[in-house]
Amino acid sequence: MGSSSADQVVQTVTSQWYNALVDQLNLSPDQFQLAQGNVSLPGTSPELWNFLDSIPPYSVTQYWTGFGRNSFSGQYGLLVSRLQDNFGDAFKVDMGDYYPSWVAYAASNDPKSYDAKGFVDRLGGWAYGNMPPEQASKCISDFRTSLDGTIGQANTLWGATGGPGGIKAYQGTVDDVKNKIGRALWGSVTINSNTTSSDLSRTWARGSIEGHHAGFFGKIGAEYSSATSQLNDAGFSVTANFTNVLILPVQPLSQGTVLAGTATYNPWYVPQALASGYNNNNYRVWYSGNPGWNSFFAPGGSLPRAVTSLVVVDGIEAILTSNSAIASSDQQAVGASFSAGFFPFFAANGQGGWSTDHGFNAEGRITATSKCPVGSPQILGILQSPISALVGAAG
Repeated sequence: MGSSSADQVVQTVTSQWYNALVDQLNLSPDQFQLAQGNVSLPGTSPELWNFLDSIPPYSVTQYWTGFGRNSFSGQYGLLVSRLQDNFGDAFKVDMGDYYPSWVAYAASNDPKSYDAKGFVDRLGGWAYGNMPPEQASKCISDFRTSLDGTIGQANTLWGATGGPGGIKAYQGTVDDVKNKIGRALWGSVTINSNTTSSDLSRTWARGSIEGHHAGFFGKIGAEYSSATSQLNDAGFSVTANFTNVLILPVQPLSQGTVLAGTATYNPWYVPQALASGYNNNNYRVWYSGNPGWNSFFAPGGSLPRAVTSLVVVDGIEAILTSNSAIASSDQQAVGASFSAGFFPFFAANGQGGWSTDHGFNAEGRITATSKCPVGSPQILGILQSPISALVGAAG
C-alpha cells in the first residue's frame, strides 16, 4: 500500500483481512460478514439472541453491536400479521360486502399484541355490531378455523411469546457456544499489506464495506492517524492464531423449548409461514393494503436476509510486524498508539482479558502483540443467507 489517508488504509486492510479469513479459515465469501471491533461473546443467551436477530446489512463487514438494528423477529411478526391461510377465502366470501369495511377497521385499529384470542374478540365485537347475527357468526367461525392453519399457528405462537416486546429465542445458548468451542479446531490467518488482495468483488455484497472500524488503532485522533500513515509507509504483516474456531449454525426457535439458566423459552417461529408469504405474492395469502409483499421482499425490502451461523474464536494471539523500519524520530509516537489496541481486534491492554505489548528491534522494525486467553470467546463474524434460501429450506 502506498501513502494514503488513515481511513483509506483501514478500508484496504479490512478488505485484505476479510479475504484472508475467507481463504484461510474456509469461510464462504457468499455468506461471511466480518464483525468489526472487539466483539466478545455476550454474557447471557437473550443478549446473544438479540445479536443473532439483527438483520445483516448489505456489507461484507459491519461494526456489530447487535442492538438498535432491524430485527428478523420484528419483521417476521409484522409479516405473519399480514397473512391469511387458505381458509381466508371462505372468510372473505362470507363477509361479502362487509369485507372492505372490516379490512379498513382492522387496519386502523391494530391490536397492541398479536394474541389470537384478542383478535377473535375484536372481530366478534365489530361483526355483531355491524352485520346480521347469523352472518357474523359464520364469519367468526371461519376465522376460528383459520387459526388451525400455518398462518394461524404462526400468529398464535408470536402472541404467546410476548409479541413484539417478548424475548425471541434462538436454538443455541451462550453455554452451548462455550461447551462446543473447546472441541473446535485451531486456525491461523496471515495478511501482508503489500501483497494480500483487497478485491471484494467476488463476495456476496459485491464489495460493499460500510461497517469498517473508524481507525487502525483502538482510539482515533491526529496522533493515531499519523501513526497509521507511518505504519502504512513501512508496510506490515498481521498473523492471528486461534486456539479454537467454531462455526455454529443458528436459527430461530421453531420447536421444542430452550433452557437458559432458570428460564424456559418457547418457540415463536413457523418457517412454513415465512415461506407461504414469500412464495405467494397475491391476495389469497396476503391481506390487501400495506405493508405487502414488496415491503418485505422486493429490492430494498425490510427482510432481505438473516443470520444462519455464528463464527466464534477463542484463544487469540495477533502479531503485527512492520515490513521495514519506522524512523527513530517516530518510534515513540507510533509505539504509544499501539498501547490503545490495534487492528484487527482493537482491544487495549487489560480490556476484557486482553494483553498487548510492542517493541522495536535494532533495525527499527516494530513488533506488536495482542492476546486474549482461552475462555474469553470473541465473535469473529456471522454467515448470512438470503431469505430465498431460508424459505427453500422451509419448503
